[in-house]
Amino acid sequence: MNTAMKLSALSRTIFDAGDAPAAVVRQDGMLLLVNHAFAELSGWKKRHLEAVRNLDCFIPAEMVRKLVATRAIPLPKSRGKAQADAGIEIVFSDRAQKTFHLRAMVSRLPGTHFRLVILRPMHAKRAETTERDRRQFRSFFEQNDAAILVFEPQDCTVVDANLAASSLFGCSREELVARGLELFAEPNELDNLRRIICSVPSAEQSYVMTYLKQDRTKSILRFHANVIRMNGGELVYCSFKDIGEEIRLREELRFRQAQLIHANKMGALGMLVSSVAHEINNPNNFIMHNIQIITEVWKDVLPILRDYYQEHGDYYLGGIPLSEFEEVIPRLVYGIRDGSERINRIVANLREYVRSDRARIDSRVDLGKVVMNAVALMQSEVARHTASFQVMCAEGLPCIRGSAQKLEQVVINLLMNALQSLADRSRGVNVVVTHEADTDEILLMVRDEGVGMSEQVQAKILEPFFSTKLERGGTGLGLYISHSIICEHKGSMHFTSAPGKGTTVTVRIPAASVRGVSE
Repeated sequence: MNTAMKLSALSRTIFDAGDAPAAVVRQDGMLLLVNHAFAELSGWKKRHLEAVRNLDCFIPAEMVRKLVATRAIPLPKSRGKAQADAGIEIVFSDRAQKTFHLRAMVSRLPGTHFRLVILRPMHAKRAETTERDRRQFRSFFEQNDAAILVFEPQDCTVVDANLAASSLFGCSREELVARGLELFAEPNELDNLRRIICSVPSAEQSYVMTYLKQDRTKSILRFHANVIRMNGGELVYCSFKDIGEEIRLREELRFRQAQLIHANKMGALGMLVSSVAHEINNPNNFIMHNIQIITEVWKDVLPILRDYYQEHGDYYLGGIPLSEFEEVIPRLVYGIRDGSERINRIVANLREYVRSDRARIDSRVDLGKVVMNAVALMQSEVARHTASFQVMCAEGLPCIRGSAQKLEQVVINLLMNALQSLADRSRGVNVVVTHEADTDEILLMVRDEGVGMSEQVQAKILEPFFSTKLERGGTGLGLYISHSIICEHKGSMHFTSAPGKGTTVTVRIPAASVRGVSE
């Protein structure tokens, strides 16, 4: 039985002659019957509407879904404002795309799943307010500096985009509406992003995501998502902002602050070292001076002791026979002198390490000597962490141009990282300094038998403030600063590592001749 037959003759007459636009609609939104008032409102012929038209040609699809899902909103018995404000608020567009703000009353035809939809004008003031709000929203939407996309919450399709969004994502509004998130979201984040947008709660939420810029490089987006009511339905309103540069500047500020703190610490350390060096050098100078006197005295005393030995035979001095004493005393004197000279070298190295003028990188530097000085400063740490420590420096290494103090800082940092990675003292560290003739570069390799690093850690190891030792006081600046210093020297730093297999750090710095510096 067709739809017309389901309406009684009286009902059909009332339906056709009614002043209010009315339609009988199927559950899929297809128009089955319309009255003359509806046809007049739409701008189409009645027979044409009933033949091929769907209600979503005039009312947004989300509103149609809401109407056909509604059980019943009967016409109120009272007249006036109450009647005008009853039902579901909709926006109706006619054939000429002129829009009307109306109220839809819905009832179900008995014995069917069809809906009878009757349209009523809104209260005049309310319609005026709604239209004014719509214009204000549109103006705000188009002129906003923030990139804004409006999504359908059901399937995450883009409904609208403003000019700022087109500028940010490098494509037209039409492209954004057609392709949506696929234009800028990374493939591995696409599903999660859709899930977030389709499940946004009523309160505004903030999210952060990586995205692909126009040149297909990656950056970071912050976006705020909120549910808004528009044209009687719900949409997800998202504003986007590229915060990649903001994050970079923030990290740079943190790094500069850390550099200032580091400089202050080095200044304080310099004063402390100067004070300690003075206190150490005074008694050490006595030792050096007195050992020279003892050496001269020994030269004068030895012939007398030998004569006495010839006359009286062997005798003991300090529990040592004179026959052995002649060999022991020179060794003792040499040991005292060598120890005193080592104290002088350590103090000198400390002074060099913390001296304020460390910015120049145009001095002739023997990297092998730099490594040996760093190792001398690190002797106590080496002894504490490992029983297997080897240093091999090739002979006749070409010099490089740079700052010995800065390079020493790099070597100390690499050695400390290697030592701290060891699980126990049986694991070793191997340091090699050599010259690669093919590229005319000086190579520094620090190999350890430590815990190693995963690929994820290696990808971040040179980022400022990234550290696997934060709980032990690490700042995450050591390797970042070291890498910056090597780059200053026109060099490179490369890591080879795997979990449980240790790490090799290879530093390459061009020899002085490569860089056009006269010898």
